[in-house]
Amino acid sequence: MTENPSVVSASGWPIAVRADFDSAGTGHVAAILKTVPAVVPWRMGVQDYVATVRGSHGGSPLDRVSETPWDPSLAMRMRKTGVAAYEEAVLPPLIEDLRRGQPLVRDR
Repeated sequence: MTENPSVVSASGWPIAVRADFDSAGTGHVAAILKTVPAVVPWRMGVQDYVATVRGSHGGSPLDRVSETPWDPSLAMRMRKTGVAAYEEAVLPPLIEDLRRGQPLVRDR
């Protein structure tokens, strides 16, 4: 595994964060990224959201959407689409990432 110094904690482990595409999930990711700058979002971009919505069977309506500073277009798309998307809908790519020994890390 090639380590990207910007995503490695003091112990040498790469750290990534992943959550549901709903108000709580995006809020948690934002809080973690703000608190632990070395952490990167794992499949938490607008393209990931769109793919997750397509792969799910209708999500719960979103009453509000937290800001997504790592990808501002994500919050805009979530507001426009108006539905939550959950991790269960993207288990195959998440498992494949883990099999490869790392999350899919994209530059912020």
